[in-house]
Amino acid sequence: MPTPPATEGAPSSHPLAPAALLALAARVEGDGRYNVAKLLRAASTARVQREADERLADAPRDDALRAELARVADALADDALLAPLADPLRVGLARWADGGVPLLADVADPRVCRRCGHVTADAPERPCPRCGADPDTFLIQRPVWWLERHDRATALAALERTPTVLRVLLAQIPRDAWSFRPDPATWSPHEVIAHLRDAQSVLAQRVERILGEDDPDLEAQQVWAWNAASRDAPTDDVLDEYESSRRAVLERLQAAPAEAWGRTGRHREFGRLTLTQQVSYFAAHEPTHLRQVLASVPPKA
Repeated sequence: MPTPPATEGAPSSHPLAPAALLALAARVEGDGRYNVAKLLRAASTARVQREADERLADAPRDDALRAELARVADALADDALLAPLADPLRVGLARWADGGVPLLADVADPRVCRRCGHVTADAPERPCPRCGADPDTFLIQRPVWWLERHDRATALAALERTPTVLRVLLAQIPRDAWSFRPDPATWSPHEVIAHLRDAQSVLAQRVERILGEDDPDLEAQQVWAWNAASRDAPTDDVLDEYESSRRAVLERLQAAPAEAWGRTGRHREFGRLTLTQQVSYFAAHEPTHLRQVLASVPPKA
């Protein structure tokens, strides 16, 4: 497939430069043609994300990553537009340096004016000082993007489907390869199943708490760090635990009345979440790991 012409560093007048696309989108929205404007916004996002993906392989890791983020914080502080983000980034890095996960209490969700790009480090109470846009129209940068992926029906369908897909994929992989990583950066099928089991246990706990308590405090869980504890457990046993817990949660959710899906809990990392958002998060999270299992399926002859 031919590579599209590069637009990095192009002036904003270039027809495919992200800023030019967003300017056109704003003008089109002003004329009331929102289904045209969304195409321009998608094109802008795609251009920026593609360039970011191409740079990912060269991005630093571990101590070098934190050092680079400290350098970014200094650059933010010197930028008139982005300066409000500098101190929150430093707070997050300090929490990270102490071995913790930055929580919402440490770093609030920033807001960006959808019209002019004015940025705040938390919820604005007044109109945009540059263009006068109402604060309710600001884009909110949430820490995760899966909270709104599913509604009640599609979330239930996704939760029910995943164990079946997992069994189908696992049946195609030789048993002696269940603990083998296709490459150093990819989990083995066993590690994926252990992670899904661990995440499922968190979902089960949170469903019970949200349904049984009024706006409970939901502790942040680093589920990705639990895998080592299940390394020696038989894969069949881990999968059975996952499926058993999933069936129980599905029964609980299917029996809950529609209004219960609006009940909330307060997540220390992501803020106040409805039951729908919490279930959506877990349902949308699983396909990423199913693709890791798929990577271990031998190619057909």
